[in-house]
Amino acid sequence: MSGAAPTVSVVLPTYRRPDLVERALGTVRDQTYGDWELLVIDDNGAGSEAQVATEAVVAKLAAIDPRVAYRAHPRNRGACAARNTGIEAARGRYVAFLDDDDAWRPEKLARQVACFEAADPTTTLVYGGLEVVEADGRRRAVPADGSAHQPRALLLTNGIGTTSLVLCRREALLAVGGFDEELPAMQDYDL
Repeated sequence: MSGAAPTVSVVLPTYRRPDLVERALGTVRDQTYGDWELLVIDDNGAGSEAQVATEAVVAKLAAIDPRVAYRAHPRNRGACAARNTGIEAARGRYVAFLDDDDAWRPEKLARQVACFEAADPTTTLVYGGLEVVEADGRRRAVPADGSAHQPRALLLTNGIGTTSLVLCRREALLAVGGFDEELPAMQDYDL
C-alpha cells in the first residue's frame, strides 16, 4: 500500500477459516465509510492448506481494491500476535479489529469515527452493541452498556465483549504495548 495514510486501519487476524474470511472481507468492503485500509494477518503458518486458501481469497479482493493488504506469519503465533502484527503495520489514526468469523454492519466505521470526532481528545476507544446470530438462525441483540466501563464494573467483567466491536486510537494501543501474547485467554479484557 502506498499513498496517504487512511484514517482507519482494519486488522483482520485469521486462522484456519478460509471459508469464513471472505464474508468478513466483504463486510469491510461494504462499509459506508471508505477511508480505511484492511490488513489481513494470516496466522495459519506458511504453506499450510489454510494459508494457501486464505491467501487466494485475499488476493482476489486485493486485485480489485488497493486498500487490502495481506501478511502471513511463517508459523502460527496466536490471535494476539496476529493483532499486534496488524497494529504495527497500521498506518491509520484508528485501528479496528475484525475477527474472521464476525461480520460488521455497513455503517459501523462511519458511526465510530463520528463518535471519535465528537469525543474528548483523551478518548482512546469506542465500541457498540452487537447482534448474536445463533446456529439455528435466531438473532439476539446485545446493546452497548455504558456502565460496563466504570472502574468497579471493569474489575468484575469485560463489558465491552469482543474485539470486533471496538475502534481504538493506534497511539494508545502502541502506548500499552498491544495485546499480551503470553496470556492464554482474556487478552482483550487485559488490553
